Amino acid sequence: MPLRYRDSSTEKFKVFGAALDALDLPEKVALKLAYVESMRESPWQELAFDPYDAINNLLLEQAYTAKNVEWIGKFPIESRLSPKPLVGDEGFLTITFFTDFLDKNGCLTYREKLVSYLKDNVYPASPVMIGVDHSLTGGVLRYLAESNNDFNVVILDSHTDIIDFSTKRALVTPSLGKGSSSPPDIYECGSFIGHLLNENVIKADRLWILGTQDLPEDAERLEIPLYAQRLRDWVRKGVHLISKSDLVRHGIPEEIEGPTYISIDIDVGSYASVLACRFMDRIGLEYEALVGILKSLSALIKQNRISLLGLDVMELDVHFLNEEASDRRDCTLEILKNIFDELVFSESDRN
Repeated sequence: MPLRYRDSSTEKFKVFGAALDALDLPEKVALKLAYVESMRESPWQELAFDPYDAINNLLLEQAYTAKNVEWIGKFPIESRLSPKPLVGDEGFLTITFFTDFLDKNGCLTYREKLVSYLKDNVYPASPVMIGVDHSLTGGVLRYLAESNNDFNVVILDSHTDIIDFSTKRALVTPSLGKGSSSPPDIYECGSFIGHLLNENVIKADRLWILGTQDLPEDAERLEIPLYAQRLRDWVRKGVHLISKSDLVRHGIPEEIEGPTYISIDIDVGSYASVLACRFMDRIGLEYEALVGILKSLSALIKQNRISLLGLDVMELDVHFLNEEASDRRDCTLEILKNIFDELVFSESDRN
C-alpha cells in the first residue's frame, strides 16, 4: 500500500467517527450513568450520540454536496465504551469495568482494529477521523506508516501525550481514576505518542506538538522532576514541543513542510473557547487565536508547502456541546466548522 500525498485539487477525504470513550475517572462514569437514566425517562430526546453525529448534523448540506468529501459512518465500537451508552449498559458502567479495559490494553486492541478498518473502508482516500479517545490517532498513523513513515505529524494539544503511563500514574494517581495497584505500561490517550515513537511508527524529528502546556519547565515548576526528565529525553531525541504562548506569538513553525498528518485534540482550546472536551485541566487558546492557527495551516496547504495526508479531531465530549460555564460559552461546533472549512472542504465546495 503506497503512502498517498494529497493533491488538493483531486484528493478525496473520507470522514468517519471513532467514539471510543473508556476513561475510568469517577466523574466520567457518573456522567454516563446519569445520561442512561435520562434516556430511560425520555428516550427520544437525543440527536447527537457522538461527535461524528454532531458535526454531520452541523454540516448537513455540505456533507451531501461536497465534491471531495465522503461521510462513511462510524468505526464500530461497543456501546458500553461509547460517550453515550445504551439503556441496558448500566451493569458495565463502573470504574472497575473501565479500569480493567485500560489495564488490559483495550485502547491498543482498538488501535489495531482501526488499522484494519482503514484498509477496508478508507483506502485510497485521505482519512478524517472525528472522535474521542486520542489514542485512536495511533491507528491512523500506523496505517499511514505501514509502507513509509517519512512524514510530519503535527498535533495541536494542551498535553504532550508522550509520558509512559506508569510514570504518570505513580506521580499523579488521584487525577487518573482508581487504577490498579500495579498498572502495566499501557497504551492509552495520555501515553500513546511515546508508544508510537518507540515503535518507530513516527519519527521524533518529524513530530511537532503545538500549543502544549506540558513542558519540562512546567513540570519543574510543579516540582515533579521525573516528569520533566522524561520530557527532556524526548526533546533530546528531536521532538518539537511548542508552547501555547510561542504558538500564539510566532505561529506555525516555518520548518514544517512536506507530507503532513494533522491531529487536533480539542482541549487545545479548553476553557478559553472549548467546554466540550474530556480534559479541562488547562486554559487553552482563545477562539480567535485557534481559528488563526487553522487559517495558517490552510494557507500552507494552498501554497503546497504542506501536503495533507489526513487529519483528526479528538477528545470531544458531546455532553457539553453548546453549554455555558463561568461566563464562557462553548465554541466547539464553530471550531469544528472552521476545521472543515479551512482544512477539508475544497475551494469548489465552499463556492
